[in-house]
Amino acid sequence: MQLPKRERDKVFSKFRKEGIYQVNRERMKDDNPIYEREKLPKSGNDDNLKMCSNCKGFYSSHFFWHHRKVCQGDICTPSEGVPVNLMEGKDPVYQKHPDFVTDILSRFQNDDVGNTCRTDKVIVNVGHRLWTKHRSKKDKKLEVRKSVMADMRRLATLYTEFKKKHEVHGTADLTMGHAGDMFSREHFESLTEAIQTLTYDETEGKLKPGLKLCLYFVLKKASKITKASFLVSRLDEDASEIDKFVEILDLNQNLIFGDAHYEIQKNRQVRLRKPAELPLEADIEALKTYTQKKVTEIISDEFLVWDSHTFVELRDLTCSRLTLWNARRGGEPSRLTTEEWRDAEEGVWMQKDKIHEVKNPAHQELLSQLKICYQTGKGTNRLVPVLFPRDTVKPVQLLCDQEIRHTAGIRPDNKYIFACTQMSHDHVGGWHALKNVSDNISLSSNVTVNATKNRHRVSTIYASLDCLPDADLELFYRHMGHSSTINQTIYQTPLAIQEITRVGSHLHHIDIGGMRARKESEASDDDGCSSAPATSKDGCSTARVNSKHDDSTLTVTSEDGSSTTPATSKDGCSTARVNSEHGNSTLTVTSEEGSSTTPATSKDGCSTATLTSGDRSSARRYNRWSKQGSKQCKQYFSAAIKQGEPLPGRKACTTFLQRHQITMEWQAVRNKVMNERNKAKKNFDDRERSFLN
Repeated sequence: MQLPKRERDKVFSKFRKEGIYQVNRERMKDDNPIYEREKLPKSGNDDNLKMCSNCKGFYSSHFFWHHRKVCQGDICTPSEGVPVNLMEGKDPVYQKHPDFVTDILSRFQNDDVGNTCRTDKVIVNVGHRLWTKHRSKKDKKLEVRKSVMADMRRLATLYTEFKKKHEVHGTADLTMGHAGDMFSREHFESLTEAIQTLTYDETEGKLKPGLKLCLYFVLKKASKITKASFLVSRLDEDASEIDKFVEILDLNQNLIFGDAHYEIQKNRQVRLRKPAELPLEADIEALKTYTQKKVTEIISDEFLVWDSHTFVELRDLTCSRLTLWNARRGGEPSRLTTEEWRDAEEGVWMQKDKIHEVKNPAHQELLSQLKICYQTGKGTNRLVPVLFPRDTVKPVQLLCDQEIRHTAGIRPDNKYIFACTQMSHDHVGGWHALKNVSDNISLSSNVTVNATKNRHRVSTIYASLDCLPDADLELFYRHMGHSSTINQTIYQTPLAIQEITRVGSHLHHIDIGGMRARKESEASDDDGCSSAPATSKDGCSTARVNSKHDDSTLTVTSEDGSSTTPATSKDGCSTARVNSEHGNSTLTVTSEEGSSTTPATSKDGCSTATLTSGDRSSARRYNRWSKQGSKQCKQYFSAAIKQGEPLPGRKACTTFLQRHQITMEWQAVRNKVMNERNKAKKNFDDRERSFLN
């Protein structure tokens, strides 16, 4: 009694809470317990009673949020409300796994479905097994909790509807008295009716395909877990009954869930991939401008007083910027940890000895501007990169500052960069961060800008780039965290413009009957034996003739017979050069067998007929590639063109010529490969310069 009144009140309050806690523990053993509490409710008895995990006090669920702010417990471990009815549970799960009770069961709402999730032992067992399976994913704690609770709610909702349908369609009693009754083949008709009712919206007359497929997978997982529990409890007959139920479910899968699967695939291929569903570039630019402007205002204010509102604003701006810039899924950058940021800041993922080998100025600029870290992506078997552009470095540093986090009410042991306030364990959702930012500006279209649609947009842009090296495409797919097939069939929109201009061009020629002439022309070019007149710009005409016969002798003769030059071909291609002294004369290139002629007209008295020959000459030789031959060359030597492998040698070029039956010198093939490589590199450098600008 010698303590000051304030301290005495705290001590007496602690004694009172301990006494109430001991009494309530004894009353939990009763069938219909009546609990003591700190304050009686104003209107009757309140069943929604929670116990504070810190001070062990008992409070109404409506008042607990206020008590949490003033609780005298350890500030490093904020109090959690544990529903009293969970403390009554006789199931070992409630006693042996208090973390599961606090993290999962205590978070359900106090409605019929929520109470079923907390009390039905089969649903509790399924949820516990799913939670235990994924609890090792420490960096995905929020996603795991949402997934487990969603599966439990779906199972409880289905069980509630199943009991209603059983009253109408049931032919046998529900002997188990819990959700395990759904896994009996005797009640399969009632289960089917319950699924159809839950997954059909009568008001709009539409199917809910996503929910229907989720119910199928939940039933598969729940039946497997329940069977394992029955086997452990030596209930072999019940376990064998589940095997028969699963077999019936698989046999009727297409009958019950086929419409949902078809609708899902149709929506994925049609609705989600339409260009009209993509965000406009103007909206993306508006978001970028707004984000950079607001971030600059916050980080440049030297007299800014940090509080939870300022922290949340900067957190949402930075998270949305990283999500859109990297084209990541909404839940990935939002769960970045402070440790992963330190790795990016210190450059632990960079090979120091390789940086100095980069000679390209554009690449050097990127290395100085961007920081990189890696985090777990979708699933468990891959890491995905997250790049930090220059305008996000300072904001992330502020969000990781311990003094600012303490002022904003961030829990000390919260490891996330984009942490939630009010002493929460969790991080912000990427979807919510992006929505909070986009709601502050007016977009030019009605299309919502979110992470998924931005991934569709970026995938479509990459697919439309021509001459992109295969190595760059592979790196892009790794960055996105999926394969080239997924990128082509799921994310990118169909390339309709290319379809019309390229494929449509061929179909148009087929329709008008001109495809045969095109094929004959290309076939003639592929053989390397086509004849074509050509007139040079300097008044010297050139005619190029390729002979189809080996060791043939070609003769180039002007029509007035004044000049004739024979040339002998050694590889089926001959070259002849003739100068005529007569103005406006016409030259005729003729093989000795008379099989081919090519006229060429001179404009200033200087006519030239050039025939490609295997012999070396002082004049520079030009080789005309057909479209098909050029395509074959690019495909055959794609590694040397796109991936930087050495240029092909004589043997490789000769093999290519023989395989595709092309008559040409092997040096021409090597030059073709070198030119295509230079063209691809130039296109890539141009895109890099436009990106930096």
